[in-house]
Amino acid sequence: STPNGAIYAGGWFTQAGNAFNSRVAMFMNNQWFVPGGQPSNDWVWDLTARPNGVVIAGGAFRFMGSANTFRLAQFNGVSWSQVGGSLTNGLEVYETFLMPNGDLIISGNFTEVNGVAALNVARFDGAQWHAMGSGFLAPARDFAVVNGELFAVNARLSSTTVGGNLVKWTGSAWTELAVSNGTVFELLALPNGELLVAGDFTQFAGQPYTRIALYRPGCVCDDIDFNNNGVFPEDQDVIDFFNVLAG
Repeated sequence: STPNGAIYAGGWFTQAGNAFNSRVAMFMNNQWFVPGGQPSNDWVWDLTARPNGVVIAGGAFRFMGSANTFRLAQFNGVSWSQVGGSLTNGLEVYETFLMPNGDLIISGNFTEVNGVAALNVARFDGAQWHAMGSGFLAPARDFAVVNGELFAVNARLSSTTVGGNLVKWTGSAWTELAVSNGTVFELLALPNGELLVAGDFTQFAGQPYTRIALYRPGCVCDDIDFNNNGVFPEDQDVIDFFNVLAG
């Protein structure tokens, strides 16, 4: 949703309510509209709204409305346009994420953004695009910020990684914090600084979790996460506690 109350939806549909449109629609004043008056020509995977109401779309499209917007576009309430240029070489943008400072992070299947070499992840500071370390071998499914730190899920850093993972941006490189035995689709930053991860997995960080797990970034050893592995509550925390208590 945007500050003016408009709700945007993206996907593969061709009609929303009485509005015939392709892949993206806007709901406002109890009816659906085609934003910009003209449709997209392919999948819209993700939508993000800036505080000023500008909506950013990522997907597999080649144009949005009448604008040539290869995989990435923005809508100012009137028309669509490029976001700092467009993908120079890539198949699609899966995720669009706004940092607290307004920088835009995107992830997908691409190797270059507006002439800047970037493997499947890039950052736009409002003026130019930047690579983020060595990038990802597979697109991130979601991003979140906790205490000013950027996290991502399912962003494969190594060809030996099987399943999904949780990674953190250090400012110059990505580091892997935990792995799962299946795909991680969602990442949610909670008000207390913890991260909620969800997906199609039965193990996360080496512990049994069915499709959802809680992770505490930068945790310190305490009476909850006694073994200090960032995942809790778990049986091993209780076992470790009594082992130490028994001497």
